Amino acid sequence: MRLRKITGIPLALTRSYIPDWVGINLEADFSKPLYELIEGAGNLHITHGHDVLGATAADEELAGLLGIEAGTPLMRVRRTTFVDHDRPVEFVISLIRSALYEYHV
Repeated sequence: MRLRKITGIPLALTRSYIPDWVGINLEADFSKPLYELIEGAGNLHITHGHDVLGATAADEELAGLLGIEAGTPLMRVRRTTFVDHDRPVEFVISLIRSALYEYHV
């Protein structure tokens, strides 16, 4: 789980799920971009992703982590990322402060 900030202000909480076969271990340098770790660990090439957008409200725990009030609207993005041959390599759920973020397609 990662807490993303912009100019020191909490923006989003992301939780990524990566299959074991990718080869990222717990000693990896997670300060690097995650896609860089995925491509480097498994000699893979990320080709595309599929996003599903939705909305939710911050519960007490999320509100505390994001520095907002409980009940504040959040944008929820569920993304599946694929490598060659449409093989899924990551599933991520992001909960984003909707007042600080726009999604462009």
